[in-house]
Amino acid sequence: MNPYSLLRVLYGVFLGLAFVIGGILTSTSKGEPGVGFRIGYTYLSERARKKANNVTGIGLILLGVLFMLSSFFLPLCGMFVLLIGGVAVVLAIGYVVARREYELEDISREALEKPRKSIETPRLGKYLITQLVLAFLFLLMSPKLPRGMAFVLGSVMALIIGLTLLASRPLVFQLAPKFSGIMARGFAKALTLISALITFEAFLVWTGFENDVLGILLLPIFLLVIFYAAYVMLTSAYEEGYY
Repeated sequence: MNPYSLLRVLYGVFLGLAFVIGGILTSTSKGEPGVGFRIGYTYLSERARKKANNVTGIGLILLGVLFMLSSFFLPLCGMFVLLIGGVAVVLAIGYVVARREYELEDISREALEKPRKSIETPRLGKYLITQLVLAFLFLLMSPKLPRGMAFVLGSVMALIIGLTLLASRPLVFQLAPKFSGIMARGFAKALTLISALITFEAFLVWTGFENDVLGILLLPIFLLVIFYAAYVMLTSAYEEGYY
């Protein structure tokens, strides 16, 4: 086995085991903060939480095993496609199960407690507009950027917009139990900062300043922005009771 293949197998086994452990923790979760599959429906229904965590836990275990096996015959790019696609499928199935169980409990006459919590949609319009403007600017610069860089950064910006849209729908992407909108706004603010950082990095490459003294001097500012974005996410999660 050549060094590249050995590294690929070690990477696959390490990440695959991480998914297996995560799946076991998810399927056995008792509702601990930060553990398991938690979206809006699972906070409103214990039945939805149990079913969704059981299904997603099993899905993550199977994905972890499949990922380890794939490291013996798939190239790294194929492994990444399998990983991203597998996670997307598991999350989608978990969402469908959680929503179905929530709706069944809501209409069941035998349910002891029916979810009746009033949910208000957080207003994230200003963050979405800002992200769309930044994405448009990035699109204008992309023809003069290296192809690989344009693809990766463009994909990340598209993902940021998608996550912000999800955060505006609390039953779909609510990660904390209070439904006050604090975490959603903090999440959207942090993602907008990252989107602005990506656009500015693309601007430096577009103007040729990336390897100049200016690009080097701006590196500490980039790191501060990243740490501030992480701080905003963590503090908003704390204020909404995520941990």
